Amino acid sequence: MPETPRSETTATPPTVEPAQLETNVVAALRTIYDPEIPVNIYDLGLIYQLDIDAKGRVDVWEPAWSPERLSEDAKLKLGLL
Repeated sequence: MPETPRSETTATPPTVEPAQLETNVVAALRTIYDPEIPVNIYDLGLIYQLDIDAKGRVDVWEPAWSPERLSEDAKLKLGLL
């Protein structure tokens, strides 16, 4: 019995406003914790900028880190305030 040809479809991702996409990405980044301390990578200041293009692709720019990058919440958790 011959196989029925499969129709190929390309799933179109849902349209999300850039501001909402950035909010979603930041929320996801805040779920990723440093394995040695109870602070997430966003509040640690390891993510400096999110670049979102017209197609919704997100790039995270990461130059050298310094303690000044810590959020106020992270500084409180680490006893630095």
